[in-house]
Amino acid sequence: DRKALELDPNLTVARVNLARALAEKGLTGEAKELLMAAAQAAPLDPATHYNLGVLLLREGNVPGAIGAFERTLQLEPHSAQAHNNLGVALDWKDDFEGARREFLAATRDDPRSAEAWFNLGLSYFRTGDNAKANQAFARAQTINPTASAPYTQLGQLYLKQGKRTQAVAAFQKAIALMAEDRKASRSTEAYRGLAIAYVGLGKFKEAIAVLEKAVREFPQ
Repeated sequence: DRKALELDPNLTVARVNLARALAEKGLTGEAKELLMAAAQAAPLDPATHYNLGVLLLREGNVPGAIGAFERTLQLEPHSAQAHNNLGVALDWKDDFEGARREFLAATRDDPRSAEAWFNLGLSYFRTGDNAKANQAFARAQTINPTASAPYTQLGQLYLKQGKRTQAVAAFQKAIALMAEDRKASRSTEAYRGLAIAYVGLGKFKEAIAVLEKAVREFPQ
């Protein structure tokens, strides 16, 4: 992509691809400069604005990210990824209604987006609409049955409802899926949730065993 830019400095696709490669290597500052330059050189290219929005969101620049994703959607109204990420940015601002609107748009534009269904479930979960949250999580699980995050959130939902036995099953499934896919995003949330569910059931030895396993898995 650097060679392509040397031959044609205005080649927007090369700018975007190079910026993405730099971001993957952790060089977000240089990546952002490239994308900002690309946005000025090609203001009608939706991919440029979308990738700039992703970088800004990673940096915690929520207003900037919202502006970039909104610009993306002006140019490409049916971009499921842009709707989904705009929803994430709005959720960070506690604009749950706006976030839900964007997640719903993402699921309409790409009904096979497990991430969008998962985020929609979280949105419903946060506002107490447990029935719709369950439906959205179930849809995400159907699309991507190997993803652990929906099961973790489903476990949290069951805990909130007082359904500890169901919570145990959901958290156990999340932990099993994390063990199967070591490259997937991993956290202690499922372990902590499982321990809490066990405590609620009076199974203290099982709770201690889960936390001991979590300490071994996540020594930091």
